[in-house]
Amino acid sequence: MDEDHFLLKGTATLKVKVAPNLDGEDAVGIVNRLKTKYGKEGYDHVKVIFKHKEGKQRTVDVSGARQDAGEALFGRVEMIDIPGGLPQCSEELNEGVLGLMRALQ
Repeated sequence: MDEDHFLLKGTATLKVKVAPNLDGEDAVGIVNRLKTKYGKEGYDHVKVIFKHKEGKQRTVDVSGARQDAGEALFGRVEMIDIPGGLPQCSEELNEGVLGLMRALQ
């Protein structure tokens, strides 16, 4: 094309499928290795699609800025309200917070 020198690469997609029986640390290790390998080739945005054994599917964004895929795959952020608040520092976990966290499961 005559216009080639005016065009810039917009997006590129690479889809990789791994064995369906991976989970836990093995799956996180593979994601981290793929992120490192393809990050060097210019792929700085990674999405991981995985299926739970129950059949539900989930997509997780593992951006190039994250250090570890485990944080993205298995991390969870929830807002919980603690009446009366919490001290800034504590040597022990608050039973009220633990109870609310257990209720989120």
